[in-house]
This record gives sequence, C-alpha cells and structure tokens, in this order.
Amino acid sequence: MKRIVVCVLFLALGVGISKAQQAENKDYEKLNRELLETDHFWKFIKRGNFPTDMTSIVIGQNVLTQFITIFQHIQGILVWDGTYGILPTKDLRQTLQEKEGSVADINLILCSLFRQCGFDAFPVILNTRGEGEIPAREPKFGDFNYVVCMVEVEGSFLLCDATARTPVGLLPERCLNRLGWLVNEEGGKMIDLTSVGKDQVLVSTLIKVSGNKVKHKVGIVEKEYAAVRTLDRVAEIGELGQKSEVKSLFPGWSFTKFKYDAASNIVSKEFALQKETGDSRKVEVQPLLTEGILHPVAVPDFSGKRVVFPVKVVRSSHVEMEVPKGYVAVLPEAIEMRIHQNGALLRFQAMENMGKIIVSFTLTIDKQVYLPEEYRELKAFLQMLDKVYREVIAFEAKK
Repeated sequence: MKRIVVCVLFLALGVGISKAQQAENKDYEKLNRELLETDHFWKFIKRGNFPTDMTSIVIGQNVLTQFITIFQHIQGILVWDGTYGILPTKDLRQTLQEKEGSVADINLILCSLFRQCGFDAFPVILNTRGEGEIPAREPKFGDFNYVVCMVEVEGSFLLCDATARTPVGLLPERCLNRLGWLVNEEGGKMIDLTSVGKDQVLVSTLIKVSGNKVKHKVGIVEKEYAAVRTLDRVAEIGELGQKSEVKSLFPGWSFTKFKYDAASNIVSKEFALQKETGDSRKVEVQPLLTEGILHPVAVPDFSGKRVVFPVKVVRSSHVEMEVPKGYVAVLPEAIEMRIHQNGALLRFQAMENMGKIIVSFTLTIDKQVYLPEEYRELKAFLQMLDKVYREVIAFEAKK
C-alpha cells in the first residue's frame, strides 16, 4: 500500500499565561536550564556528528522536501523498542548501528539530524495520555515520559515523532495530552499540543427505497487523525479484517460493495449496503446511519477536573434520496445547536423539493478543553448529537 506524505503545518504558539502561571514558568525555566546542561539531552542534540551518507541525502532538494526526506529516513531506519523516557539510553552511533532505540534515542537523533542539516529543531517533552498531565509546579526529569521534535519549516512549525507511523505534522494520539514543554536556549516555552491536526470525516450518501429494500451507497473520506486510526487498524488486522469488522457493525444489512483506498493521512471508503424494509406501508430510513456507527464522537469521562478532546472534531455529511412513488415523506425537524460562542456547532436539516430530499449535517468541536462548570452544556450537546444520528425519515404509503 503506497503512502503519500501530506504535511500538516501549524503555528506553534506558547500558551497564554497569567501572573500565577508566570511563577510556574519560572520552575520550567529552571528545568530548561538543567536540560541544556545535560550531556544526554541538549548536548546530545548539538553534538551531531552523523555519517556523511546521512547528511548528503538532502543535497539539491528544496526546504520542504529536505524536511520530509530527513523525517522519513529516520522513520525508516530506526525501530522503536517500546521504551519511554526523555533521556537517551545509549549514544547516537550505537543506536544507528543497532537500528533500534527508545523514544528518546530516536527522536533526539531526529532533532540532531535536522539541526546538522540546517534546520531549527527543538525537543518537546511531555507526558503521554493516561499518565497524567505535565506538572504545574516544580517539574523534574522523571515527571515526563516522552519527547518529540519540533522543526521550523519556512516560517511554520511541525511536530513530528519518528517512532510512529503518523505522517509529518501529526503526533500519535498517545502524545495528545494538552501541553508540552519546548526546550531551547531562549528559556523554553509551553506548547499547546491540541492544536495539531483534526479528526475529520466527510460523508456522501445516496439512499434509494425500492420495492421492499432500502439501499445505501456511501462514500467516505477520512482525513488526518480519522485516517490515522483507520491506517493503524488496517496495519493491525489487515484490509480483509477491516472489511469484516465494518460489516459486523451493521447486523441485518447485506453489503454489495466495499472498496478501500489509503494514503498517509487520507483514507477513502466506498460501500453499498441494503436491507429489507419489512412493513411496506411505512418505511423508515436513517440518513446518518453510517456516521453514527462508524464515526461517533466518544462520550468523554465527566468525573475529572476537565474534559479534553485530544484534537478538533469535524464531521460533514450530504445525503440525497427520492421520495418513492406512492409515498409521502415525513421529515424530522431541523436542529441547530451552538455552545461556547461557536466552540462547538451542530446542524442538521432535511428538506424536500420536487420529490427529492436533501439532508445536510455538520458537526465541529473547536473548543477542546471543558471545565466542570461547562459539563452540563457539553452533555446536552452530545445528547443532541446522539439524537441527530438516530433521526429517521419516514415514507408513508398514500391512502
């Protein structure tokens, strides 16, 4: 399966800080100085000394191509041994000879090679999801279990992790844990990791009620993190396994087509499925059937101090169907809901014109962090989303 790299660029802004947070940053500046003085961290990165055959691979390329070449080279020659941590477990030469290493071995080598090839590259330390957020005060080396690389490319910034299959510009989901600390010689700064990429899905559906059958013809485009999840799953269970897994989610439906195509951060799927209607006097059609089953928004855990969506969520769907002869259509009411001044938006509408029904659906969740006082509104929003997924269009036989 051929992979095509598409870069996701973003502006790496430091998180805005209050006076109380300034005191916290003093603690991080102290940690930053300690990391700069550590032989097996900043000095490791600056030391470089790569073989000529590694630095010559970018000769004659433009800046963006150089960046991609370096990332893919390290991603291709080094295998992650599953070990976490922010300090290397061995020296650069040993890692290159053994062709495997810890997350720190690999991503600090990545930073070092970028710098030796003329890029501004810096390590970003963080904690993976499930291990708690990075400490607010008095951070120590042992408070962090992961390090990635940030690189400036033509005025924009890219975060990358050569231990994962994710494309340049996207971190693996295990890294999306709100905040990280960028280490540099200017004192370092806090980085918002939630600004990296989106979970984006676009769906187009044609529905036909014919005789005693309802038929769905579905086209799906998954981008960035939605695509990464599919690629990871296919790598785990194979394309045939994925096909069987999708079919199992639609009991009672038969599939007449299933097509899958993938690049590095774009996946397209096409399939057709059908089901007998049962009572021909009233036929109910669920226009967002596949969206609610294949791409639901996970209900977060509301028991903690905050709810965090790791990345922004985008869902969009366009559905077309004709009113079958001898029937009248009963359409659901239009729904529009916003929270937090467009921090999240939900729109659903079904309209009929000249015997044709068009359904449009849009969901965006741009605000990613919710505090307890916002939980009630967020819960109501997610409950409404679940209701929209379950909405039906009824075709009733004319009397």
